[in-house]
Amino acid sequence: MIRTTRLASFAVTALAAAGLTTSALIGAGAASAGTVDDLFLEDVANVGIAYDTASGAINDGQLVCQRLDEGADPDDILADYRAASPELTVRQAKGFIVAAATAYCPEYL
Repeated sequence: MIRTTRLASFAVTALAAAGLTTSALIGAGAASAGTVDDLFLEDVANVGIAYDTASGAINDGQLVCQRLDEGADPDDILADYRAASPELTVRQAKGFIVAAATAYCPEYL
């Protein structure tokens, strides 16, 4: 399981991956979950990431957007996330960033 403390920096890194799978983002938003948070959690689970708590995952996803709002480079966000959670594959890290941007800050897609 991913720890929330490590995900804060991971979330920032993952956003860099968002640029390479725009079509995947469009498909991810088509899920039938009830809320934005539900959609986000479903997308995260679909890339094989497990969290200790849903609220921790949601917080980490929102941190991706916060870092983007602050002007962080998506590649830096991805690198930070991978460094904080080395057990994740690049695909998982990118998937997390894309899921976060899709749910919480689609203006960055």
